[in-house]
Order: sequence, then C-alpha cells, then structure tokens
Amino acid sequence: MKTILSIFVTVLLFCNAEKTYAHTGNLVVKINLNAQQDTSKHLATILANKSKYHGKSLNVLLNDLKVNVKSWSPIRGKKPGAPVTQLYFYFESRSITHRKLMHDLKVHRLHITFKEEVTNAWGLYIQTDQGLWNDIVKVPFGKLIVSDISVY
Repeated sequence: MKTILSIFVTVLLFCNAEKTYAHTGNLVVKINLNAQQDTSKHLATILANKSKYHGKSLNVLLNDLKVNVKSWSPIRGKKPGAPVTQLYFYFESRSITHRKLMHDLKVHRLHITFKEEVTNAWGLYIQTDQGLWNDIVKVPFGKLIVSDISVY
C-alpha cells in the first residue's frame, strides 16, 4: 500500500505542479510547487546577499522580501531562561506550517539572529495567537538589528 501511495504522490508531482497533494497517513497537505520553488529561489537570493542586512534593522530585510511573512516563532536559548535573540519567520499559514513540521515535510523558514534580546518574545508569541504575523510584532521586531541570517 505504501508503494502505491508513493507512486501516486510521484505521479501527482509531475502531472500537476500547480496543485499537488502530499499524503502522510491521514493528513493531506495541498502544496503549490510553483510558489514553493519561487520562495526557495527568493530566500536563496536573500541568503546570498545577507551581508546587505547585517547591522541593519529587520525592516530593511522585510521591505526586500517578495514573499509575505505569515507567522513567526521565538527560538529557545540553549540554557533555560536564556534571552531570546533568534526568531523563525514562516511564509505559509500557521496551520499548514505546523502540519508540515509535524510530518517532516519541507517548511521554508528564515532564521534571523539579532544583536540584542527580543524583548518579551514569548509574551508576544502568546499575544499574537502563537505567532501570527501582525502589527503587534511588526513594529517592535522591525527595529531589531540583524546579526545573522540562515535559511531552512
């Protein structure tokens, strides 16, 4: 049965690049491959030019992004109680991102490290309904100074 499912998903990938469905157990995730490829290319460009953003506010990077940030999450420090200095930014809805992460599917994310602590990161995460990207966080985060950028 798994072999048949694998073949079915492969055929769908090649026959319908705009609207593809990945089946993982009882989960069906709709994947827009063209958008996925565009996001990958754009994030690769951002990564290649990351020196442009070092020492600048996050707003400079956000203004150059050609894909909309949909959600975000703080990255835990290595030690309990360590200040948050890193955030992930996601480009799909929180529900799709969460489902993909739970089933080990590809999730585009921008990993930003800041020079200073992200003040009240966990409080804002809860206040924004677990990471919805909106004006509550755009303003304070936009002022943070970027020290490093990674793409996953």
